[in-house]
Amino acid sequence: MVLAAKFSVQHTSVQWDATAVRQCAEFARRTAVGEQTPLIERCGAMRASIDAAALDGRLPVAPPWLG
Repeated sequence: MVLAAKFSVQHTSVQWDATAVRQCAEFARRTAVGEQTPLIERCGAMRASIDAAALDGRLPVAPPWLG
């Protein structure tokens, strides 16, 4: 599971569980060449999906105290 929240246009919070990390194709490619998952800052495909959800209203953009 991946949890995402947009607190502003620039600030996105993303939390991945272990299953999601194992299922991410980008993480798999990068760990296959030796990168450690805690050092991988983000998944480009997930970022694009989150941005698209925010733009079309499926993911509200609100500070945490308002969300």
